[in-house]
Amino acid sequence: MAFRQLSRYLWCKNIRPLFAAPLTTSHMLYATKNSWLAIPSGCTLLCRSAFTHGSIAAASESDPSTAPMSKNKKATNMETQSFVVSVTGSDRVGIVHDFSWALKNISANVESSRMACLGGDFAMIVLVSLNKKDGRLIQSTLESALPGFQISTRPASTVVERHVSPDVREYELYVEGPDSEGIVEAVTGVLAKKGANIVELETETVPAPFAGFTLFRMGSRVAFPFPLYQELMTALSRVEEEFGVDIDLEEVVEEDEEEDSDDENSFGPSKDHHPTRR
Repeated sequence: MAFRQLSRYLWCKNIRPLFAAPLTTSHMLYATKNSWLAIPSGCTLLCRSAFTHGSIAAASESDPSTAPMSKNKKATNMETQSFVVSVTGSDRVGIVHDFSWALKNISANVESSRMACLGGDFAMIVLVSLNKKDGRLIQSTLESALPGFQISTRPASTVVERHVSPDVREYELYVEGPDSEGIVEAVTGVLAKKGANIVELETETVPAPFAGFTLFRMGSRVAFPFPLYQELMTALSRVEEEFGVDIDLEEVVEEDEEEDSDDENSFGPSKDHHPTRR
């Protein structure tokens, strides 16, 4: 399977590569959060800039015999707790390294994270797990490693399982047009009023010198019952008229092999290269 198609397939299957190592001369072994994957070594996996990686031992919970040896044997038996850590400060080279180095020194594990440069600042929000009794060390350790940064640490909320209607589907929402105040509020207001849940959202503004204005872009993934689609589109069309923007709402579907083959033979930029589209 070609590089691009493999990456897209794994992403659609919610598989995130956490670890890679040579298996044979022709295959690579990839550890994901819940399993192992043997992939031909000619294929390479992409990780999004907001990286996700975790304990390799966790990838083999269903089959402990396949788990690699851990240097810290206590880590597999200790009672862990998850914490949400947010970090903001002036952007510079090495922030993520200093952050991860500090956590490594207290045997903390990064489960997932989101990071971005916002203006001249760098911001991250990270889900961290470590020995429950050592949770108090996170704040002081990071403050020492990242002086001048605003750091906040709190215990992660308990995940509550909710009943999801079989009609609920995920959609990708794209907004693009002249930048003006109130676009995000108007779009999210429609979504909230109709009961659509925002799963992910990114925005950016870029210069558009030939158009004579600043261009606004928003990419979002939302979930709502399919019967509400037409109502949402009608309401969003009013936002289009008010702000002079273009809004697209497309259902997230898994691509079959035929579509993958078409993509492989196509040329030019695709929607996947859009900075706010995933």
